[in-house]
Amino acid sequence: MALTVTLTGTTVTLDETPGLQNDDTNTALPVAFSSRLTALGANPATAINQAVSNGNVISISGTTGTIGNISFTDATGGALDGDTSGLFTNDGEEIFLFTDTVNDNIVPGKPGAGAIAFAVFLEETGSPVSGGKFWSIEYEALEHPDANNPDDSLDLSTHLAVVVTEELNFAFAGA
Repeated sequence: MALTVTLTGTTVTLDETPGLQNDDTNTALPVAFSSRLTALGANPATAINQAVSNGNVISISGTTGTIGNISFTDATGGALDGDTSGLFTNDGEEIFLFTDTVNDNIVPGKPGAGAIAFAVFLEETGSPVSGGKFWSIEYEALEHPDANNPDDSLDLSTHLAVVVTEELNFAFAGA
């Protein structure tokens, strides 16, 4: 059986409006995410808002070995190294995506060399790992294309991919 990564259909909506709406949460961020954001100079306490998926956004099946790594990548499986996010700040600055160099489950979105405008984190779930929850945090207001709809949505679906590696052990005993 082949390793398969499947989108579950679960989405995450972070609402910029004050108060908790949609998938917004005041639950503490996972330590791996919050401590890394702090190290990058983006204190979670200063964020506009944060959100988490209500369950896994990806499901992993067909493993015969051990999951070695789950990481955010570009569409070709490469590290995000300033790839476009398709999003802009409210000031009109384009936001670029970068795979974090310490934890590749974290992707900050930054306008050029500027401060982090938002970040996303894929929290591995299950034991053994069988899926992932999606966390997002926003530090700067984003430009929304539909001025007539205060709840129009933005997404990263065409700019952000997930790669899963599996470790297999081989033995040549008796060969």
